[in-house]
Amino acid sequence: MAKVLIIGAGVAGLSAGIQLKEKGHDVTIYEAAPILGGRTYSTMVGGNAFDWGAEAIEATTDAAAWLFAHVDPDIGQQPVDADFNAGTFILPFDENDAVTPLPDDAVEPTAQTTTVENNIDAVSNNFNGTQNDDYFGNVDMRLGQVTPDDVTFRQQQFANWQVISDAVEVNPPWGSIHNHVRSVQQNANAEGGDYAIDQTLGYRVVKWATAAGIAQNVVLNVKVNRIENTDDNKVKVEALNKDPELYDAVLVTVPTDRVKSGAEQAGQNDLVIADLSLQNVAPFRANPLGCYLKMAMTGLANVAHPAPGRKVTVTFETGYSNFIITQNGTGTQVYMHAFGDTARVMSANHQLAANVLLGAVNRLNNGDDDHYNPPDAVTAYVLDWCDDALIGGAYSTTHPGTWQSRQALQDFIHGRIYYAGEAASTRWYGQVAGAMETGNLVATRIHTALG
Repeated sequence: MAKVLIIGAGVAGLSAGIQLKEKGHDVTIYEAAPILGGRTYSTMVGGNAFDWGAEAIEATTDAAAWLFAHVDPDIGQQPVDADFNAGTFILPFDENDAVTPLPDDAVEPTAQTTTVENNIDAVSNNFNGTQNDDYFGNVDMRLGQVTPDDVTFRQQQFANWQVISDAVEVNPPWGSIHNHVRSVQQNANAEGGDYAIDQTLGYRVVKWATAAGIAQNVVLNVKVNRIENTDDNKVKVEALNKDPELYDAVLVTVPTDRVKSGAEQAGQNDLVIADLSLQNVAPFRANPLGCYLKMAMTGLANVAHPAPGRKVTVTFETGYSNFIITQNGTGTQVYMHAFGDTARVMSANHQLAANVLLGAVNRLNNGDDDHYNPPDAVTAYVLDWCDDALIGGAYSTTHPGTWQSRQALQDFIHGRIYYAGEAASTRWYGQVAGAMETGNLVATRIHTALG
């Protein structure tokens, strides 16, 4: 039996914890927040737990359907909701439309919108009623297992930024979340504002974790600041207001933008992995969340081979509401709410994807933003984990068809320190599914390594 610490009680950490606990290991999960669930219950807005783990729409369709549909996926835990029906995905209401109790520290939904169909109508009506008509150009969006029909969204909230899709899924996080919230509130005759409306995913994740017996292994309100491999083949863990502890293995599941190398300046919410070099941590941050094509753009004039940690790096983080802009290794976050933040490009045409993302970056240099001017010369890397043969590869627009190895992105194991989460997923069908998948896979790897 090995002593294992999991940092983060999100879906990846909970999934891994279940697997390791079932295999007889001594598992502890440290969670900095006051409630488990990770990004499914990550943001408190106006006193409410804001469910944006997989975005508002995806949370009620693809990800939740995969996680809780009454089938046993080839990877992942068997769902525990016997009454769950992916076709009429019910928000936390019972058959009489009474609100079912939520866990402690959560709040109850305020909108009486009870099914996915209602939400689809609300969101699509809101999108089609917006004034600008050039953000999406009639982009087809398939909503998981809810209906076989595509729903066409025309979202024009954030000016002219074209997003290309293969008609599987397009869902820019900031726009979809807030339009979903606003539209449901409008249907409920409520004022617009940033309040939690759809807390289904967070509620069900808590229910799942509790039923699976892993919730009792979670210690809330513990912030881990630093982890480091030791000479005696252990991992030293330093947490706020706790004495240092030694573990046989540590699984990191925190967002990649909060992981810092030992050579970097760390903020109060960052996790320092002392064994990481500055060179390694940069491509680590640049891997895609899920396998959405995501660009790490690096370069200045006369720099033929951009290097991590030098010059300018812009990372588009799927699911975040900001661009992370790094200049010479410093970490300055520039918030770009007004622009919609993230382009998700799902296309087998990597050249097209790179050009679309590059155009999105260039769009920032239109006078509306004082913080950032794109460099004179740009090498755009589009990282694509959708194709197993290309995992960890980087596609260069300056050398079309060229893939440069990024093996460090595939495993990112240093000694007995492991990483899991949607950022390491190869799946397209939902961040929650990807987080669960990687948690399970890495748990198996840890068990194999520790015996």
